[in-house]
Amino acid sequence: HRVLRHAAGEPARRRRHARQAGPALTRCPAGRAPAVRADRRQLRPHARAAARGGRFAALSVPGYRLLFVSGTVSFVATQVQIIGRGWLANTLTGSNSGLGVVYLCFGVAMLIAMPVGGVLADRRSRRALLIASQAMFVGINAFVGIAVAAGFIRFWMLLITAVLQAFGFGLLGPARMAMTVDIVGREHMANAVVLSQMSLNSARVVGPAVAGVGLGSAWFGTVGVYFTAAGLSLVGLMAVLSLPPTPRPSPSQTGVFTSFAEVISYARRERR
Repeated sequence: HRVLRHAAGEPARRRRHARQAGPALTRCPAGRAPAVRADRRQLRPHARAAARGGRFAALSVPGYRLLFVSGTVSFVATQVQIIGRGWLANTLTGSNSGLGVVYLCFGVAMLIAMPVGGVLADRRSRRALLIASQAMFVGINAFVGIAVAAGFIRFWMLLITAVLQAFGFGLLGPARMAMTVDIVGREHMANAVVLSQMSLNSARVVGPAVAGVGLGSAWFGTVGVYFTAAGLSLVGLMAVLSLPPTPRPSPSQTGVFTSFAEVISYARRERR
């Protein structure tokens, strides 16, 4: 019976001993035994500060800040232009089938452009590819805006600009991801990807709202929506032009078509 009572009281004695020894161990001077317990109230502010810095660690890199600004305004411009293009396609054709044809052309071209963009991002300057894609977006949006304002816009123009925009995205996506690694390194890569996704999801809310308000205003209309998209794309282009040059990828030993075939083969294997 005494053995059982001793065993039952042992955890309580251990807890009392830990409470008595904890403060004393915490006050040990430097060079002695390390502190076992620390005041949690003193640690919380430092932990919160570290967490705040960790959430936006990639933004501490100046080059990534420019890339982040460029991506954010470009995402907003894309969402603004998507709403304007849908409204314009419906206006020109008088039915939703016109919008479906525009997005069919965009989707098929995007399917071809993305693997090509990946191959180019491994062989060409990523900064040059970003500049080319942003310049394409500025030109496309400005052209459609001018065509609508001047009254010579036609439905086939929307089809051509949709294909060109798809190829612009095919250059932008792989080059942007590869350049993100070049700028922030693998240490902040995960944080940079999260921040990019945050800006993309925010643009999906802000862009359609801006386009909807613009289309609902008689003085703004479709012309204003496309010029707004062109202006935002121009801001993104200026940010990309301010990026520092990055090392050019080492020349590949395989041909362009061989690399393209490897991309298709990998996509077929990794279907999940």
